[in-house]
Amino acid sequence: MKKRETLVIVIIIIFMAAACKKKSDNPLQSSVNNGFTLKGVFYSTPNGVYVHEGDTLFDFMFYSNSISWNHVEQQWSGAGNSIEFSELIPVSLQNHFPVGNYIYNDNPGAGFFTDGGTARNYSFDADTGYMMDCLHGNVSIVPVGTQFQITYTLHNGDSAVAAGSYTGNLQDISSWIGKMGRSMAPGK
Repeated sequence: MKKRETLVIVIIIIFMAAACKKKSDNPLQSSVNNGFTLKGVFYSTPNGVYVHEGDTLFDFMFYSNSISWNHVEQQWSGAGNSIEFSELIPVSLQNHFPVGNYIYNDNPGAGFFTDGGTARNYSFDADTGYMMDCLHGNVSIVPVGTQFQITYTLHNGDSAVAAGSYTGNLQDISSWIGKMGRSMAPGK
């Protein structure tokens, strides 16, 4: 009987240890909701891409799943939400990717980006919906392990503020767009 009681106690201890074990998921993969808030409403932008010209000039876009790049037409297609900031000139690089804080400024220079915009329920095919250019703003790019955390605030032409973040790895689509010499920005 002692062996049976010991076995039951061991099983109970193993079960309790497994039940009490702290979950240790990577918070970058499980708790981050990439997107932006505009006028009190959250818009999901789970996809992130960038284009670069060497290490000197970068363009970024975060967009919803309902938007895609049309390789034939060399433009965005679909309807949805996106944030774009471009002509960012790095102050610092980590593995050929810009890090640091950047401010919107019409005059290009290190530490600035000169273009940005917010699209909400915007049809890239019909060129309809909310599309507003950035008048003021800031972007922070911080390395987090093997990923980047990008937070941004864009003050748009209609006085609305789009504030959001993206944490993850962005896809380099320079080979898709760079050859055509076109901006990634919607409507450009």
